[in-house]
Amino acid sequence: MKLTGPQLRTVRYYLQHRDHAPTWGGFLRGFARTLVLWAVVGVAGGYLCIALDRPMFAYLLAGMLVGAALREVRQHHHVSRAWPAIAAIVDWERAQALVATSDAKPDAPVDTG
Repeated sequence: MKLTGPQLRTVRYYLQHRDHAPTWGGFLRGFARTLVLWAVVGVAGGYLCIALDRPMFAYLLAGMLVGAALREVRQHHHVSRAWPAIAAIVDWERAQALVATSDAKPDAPVDTG
């Protein structure tokens, strides 16, 4: 089985947290660059909207960015709460084999056993 990009990222994330549940600190470390980017876009966009005398669009932009951040927080919260069940049912050896197969070059033989 060849994993797609999103599937590969998800399985790698699960493998990183094989021995411990995801934490808020880890989430914030991984999400920090995105938050900074969103803050820069929000400030620049808000300034532009106010400079163009359209403050309602600044509020719209702020609402969209806050909503996106809250969506990410909710997803992390959901995975953190469900982690004991996820960790119990994942076949870790199979997950490692799938990542190794997806990381290998197409012509290179892969040892899955």
